[in-house]
Amino acid sequence: LPFVPEQSLALHACPQMKWKIADIVHPEGRKHAQQFECSICLSIWDDPVETACCENVFCRHCISKCAACPMCRLPLGQTKECGKPILRMMNNVEVYCPYGFATGSTEASCSEEPSAKRAKCTATAAAPCTWQGTYGDLLSKHLDECLLHHVDCPRGCGQRVARMNLAAHEKTCPKSFEKCSICGEMLRPGEIENHKRDAAELHVQLLSESLQEERARASQKAEEDANRGDVFKAIKELQAKQQQHTTNITKQRAEDIKAEIKRQLSKSIIWRISGADFHFRPWLSTVVPMSSHTLLYIRVCFMTKLKGRSIESPTFHLLGAPFTLEFYPNGQVDSEEGCSCVLLSSEECEKEMSVKYSFGNSADRVEIVDENWDGNAFTQWPRRQHVLDTVKDDVIQIRVTVLDSCDVIGS
Repeated sequence: LPFVPEQSLALHACPQMKWKIADIVHPEGRKHAQQFECSICLSIWDDPVETACCENVFCRHCISKCAACPMCRLPLGQTKECGKPILRMMNNVEVYCPYGFATGSTEASCSEEPSAKRAKCTATAAAPCTWQGTYGDLLSKHLDECLLHHVDCPRGCGQRVARMNLAAHEKTCPKSFEKCSICGEMLRPGEIENHKRDAAELHVQLLSESLQEERARASQKAEEDANRGDVFKAIKELQAKQQQHTTNITKQRAEDIKAEIKRQLSKSIIWRISGADFHFRPWLSTVVPMSSHTLLYIRVCFMTKLKGRSIESPTFHLLGAPFTLEFYPNGQVDSEEGCSCVLLSSEECEKEMSVKYSFGNSADRVEIVDENWDGNAFTQWPRRQHVLDTVKDDVIQIRVTVLDSCDVIGS
């Protein structure tokens, strides 16, 4: 036999091409061949490699799926190529063709002397292959010429067929035909022109139907595009309205904030109090005949009881700080007879201010200036009669104006 490197013989087999010892090895050599059996797939080694842990030999494809050695159970490290002497012994095992004798058959025997020339494949459609030889010859030579060996279609259709059936496969192989672009019929190379001439009427009908379908699809697409355009337009209009609404809200909010800031930073406010007659003359609501001394006594009692009663304004802002204004129509308890009282107070203002208080309108206004406001009340001002003179439509009007202010800092 011609020299063939042992390693190339082992690599020649397809990874899926595995055989059991009982399927191809001659009965007299099976016991000897068991030393070349992979412990994982129980087939003759295919591309054998040796483990570093216990130096056992396995198929490369089989051992690559293991995390630990199947024999010693140690973590599997790097594998190494199998030694050439072992490969040479495996390749010298006497075998049958895998497509020849049945398993366990003893028709053939290795006792006969091998022929000087390499045996040719004698397989036919009715008879199996009778080839015998070494495992190395099987991989490197015989499988490349055995008529029963399955090979890939040379045209690349993806099918595997027996080598003897390649000619028959050519007649049905999808890659051996050309597809008519109009009717889709599969034709052999060179027949396409004759087919177009013979099937011209059918092709015209098919093309006409295809044209009508294309027009219908184009019409439907145009209608869908129009509907889509209407939807996009409606979406854009909705987005524009939403944006305009957001802009209006933002603008209104900004104006409200500006108005609130302006209101809180205001330097002047007007407080209108309704029911002036009720606050100033409660004793006149009932007329009872009595002497002048009795009337004077009752009046003094009423005035004493009504002193200290106040009206409190809603909270308002001056220069950014919250204030409240209290008005005592009949004065505080320690006020003189006939005097009212006003009190401007704030818990947060820390400024020094000059404040002017006034009652009524410009024509008959009664006013006073507090040059250094400190939250104390004017217990003797204004005179009640002066306030009554400014009342119009039973309404008391009080104006508070900040004339000057400054911050107070410490060091």
